[in-house]
Amino acid sequence: MNISDEEFFSSIKVAFDVLPALFTTDVTLTITNKEKFLLVKQAKTFNLSIQEELPIIEGGVSEQAIKTREKHSKRYEKETFGFPIIACAVPLINPSTNNVVGTITYGVSLEKENSILEMANNLQEFSETLVDSSKSLAGSTEKLSSNTENVNNMVNETKIGIVNMDEIIGYINSVANTTNMLGLNASIEAARAGEHGRGFSVVAEEIRKLATSSKESTIKINETLGKIKENINGIVESLNEFSTTSDEQLMQVKNISEKSSKLGALSTELLKLADMEN
Repeated sequence: MNISDEEFFSSIKVAFDVLPALFTTDVTLTITNKEKFLLVKQAKTFNLSIQEELPIIEGGVSEQAIKTREKHSKRYEKETFGFPIIACAVPLINPSTNNVVGTITYGVSLEKENSILEMANNLQEFSETLVDSSKSLAGSTEKLSSNTENVNNMVNETKIGIVNMDEIIGYINSVANTTNMLGLNASIEAARAGEHGRGFSVVAEEIRKLATSSKESTIKINETLGKIKENINGIVESLNEFSTTSDEQLMQVKNISEKSSKLGALSTELLKLADMEN
């Protein structure tokens, strides 16, 4: 059945009110002839600065669709309509006459998409900063763990040194006991010698005093070393706990770093998706 251009155009206008239901997003919908906007249905969430009877935009999508007889899309920055949109125009071609009688155009606001794009950019910057911070923290934690191990080794060497000192003090105490015994024997022999052993008796007494003084010194040293041992054992216990905590923190930091890398990858994908939608 052949229909005229006027009849074809009229049938399109009759269906105009149901056309917005074909879109899954909120759109501003228009029908134009080859010179002007004939019907305009503004979106619910935004309004474009176009209205019925206004001429179509020079160089716009409607004019391009009419000239090329093909669908045209164009992105308009916010300077044109007050906020960014993407507009599409489909030429209305009468199949009976093959004439272009006008266009159906629709505009979609890109404010939401731009917000997603901005959030994706911010998320990517945050994830990159988080990755760098995690790597830096991991390096510091590893260094701290290494230093803890070095301190632990030095403490262990100190404990070995104290054990060796115990042996030396034991030897000194043995010498003191022997010296004391020798001094006692010397005093006995001096007493037996009577007048002739008086000088020797003085020397023997000094030896016994030296032995007693040495023994008292070793007792004090032992007491001091005992306290040092207790302190070192406390340090070792604290270092072991700290080392365990450092190892756990290192694992947590590495886990955060891995999660941050995944977050960065996801933000990159979100950024690509936002770009595709724009």
